[in-house]
Amino acid sequence: MSNTFDSPMYDSIRSFVKLNFVIEDGQTIYLLDNMLLTKLSKAARDTPDCFTFFIDHFRQHHAVLLIPDIIFEESSRNRDMTPERYATFYQPFFQILSEHIDLFYVTFRDCFDFVHRGATTRQQAFSQFRLLAREIVRSHTELSQQVQQSPTIEAVESAIRAVRQDCGERILHLLACSLLVDGAETVTLLSNEGPGVYYTRLTMANNETLLRALFMEDRHVFRSVYRLQSLDQLLDSIVKNQSVTDPVSLIECIRAGQHKHRKVHYRTGEDVSDRHQLDNPEFLQIILDPQGRITF
Repeated sequence: MSNTFDSPMYDSIRSFVKLNFVIEDGQTIYLLDNMLLTKLSKAARDTPDCFTFFIDHFRQHHAVLLIPDIIFEESSRNRDMTPERYATFYQPFFQILSEHIDLFYVTFRDCFDFVHRGATTRQQAFSQFRLLAREIVRSHTELSQQVQQSPTIEAVESAIRAVRQDCGERILHLLACSLLVDGAETVTLLSNEGPGVYYTRLTMANNETLLRALFMEDRHVFRSVYRLQSLDQLLDSIVKNQSVTDPVSLIECIRAGQHKHRKVHYRTGEDVSDRHQLDNPEFLQIILDPQGRITF
């Protein structure tokens, strides 16, 4: 596969993004999907005062942000994109955030390299990497078979990319698992996605073959180290842990448009609920409740 980041589409942001990520002590590793990249980029572009709270959140958590090539590809498909439009939409996000935390571009080959670091031989690493990929797509029988029959890293990537729907999410799951094999203490995926992320992770947590490949005892260990965080959870954390003088304005700024219609998972005391629509006053009431917590 060609290097996505060599495209002129990304000229405006390339200088803000690093290559060759290596795990270091004290880091909190974040990944994000195309939807969250779009939403956070909009905040950085249109409401930089609101975006400051997200910067502070990442700084407090000693964050590093990893973005795989597929997410850059998906972002460049938005709105008949040109390099000029891409700069308008995304440059503020990368420029501002890179002043405070490190941002990394990650290739599919990098995913394999994370697994390879802990393996005795290259063949052992490839067998483990292919097994991870196969189990992540296990619910998609055709893709799973294609992955299992793949003799090379490039063939595994082609198999995973064979179906465009949820392709970015599949690669994000594989990246997360590869990082955990390489010794990451935790990996947090920023996403609002239900089927391709939230429910897929639940399925992964109950996959005993996958857990063995990750050297994990049970689903509780898996879910404690591979974490999800929606935009609503980020807002919950920001309001609870930062001095937000006007939380109403922050929430109205970020939870705009169709976002208010997403399914929200939350907890108030012993009560666990899902709501397909949670308007902003209701959302604020939950996160200001001492027993309230957004869980996705």
